[in-house]
Amino acid sequence: MIRTRSVRSPRKDGGASPFCDPETVMPIHLTSELEDFLKSQVAAGRFASVDAAACAAVKSYQHRLDANSDLKRKIAEAEAELARNEGIVLESDAEIDDFFDEILNDQKPESNSGSSTLGV
Repeated sequence: MIRTRSVRSPRKDGGASPFCDPETVMPIHLTSELEDFLKSQVAAGRFASVDAAACAAVKSYQHRLDANSDLKRKIAEAEAELARNEGIVLESDAEIDDFFDEILNDQKPESNSGSSTLGV
């Protein structure tokens, strides 16, 4: 068992842990493999403590769940639009290519010279 808590001690790079509330303490139970993994991340200098590594893992998982929820919401909205016949019908490969080219061109940053920095 690891007794997790955020620490106020700085990371090896000089910054404080941005992941957890320093006042929160919560016991968690990990397999020896997970505990060893967290310890290896601390030893590699990626985290100041096992607590910070565990907090980062939970935050990462939370972020992924939030992103999945957002994607599911967007898919549901798109399906509702299609059900209302509000979709775009693309019948040929050329129409599909043109559609995505337009989207990509709209997302390119504007440059002073008017040409793409990628040479496209």
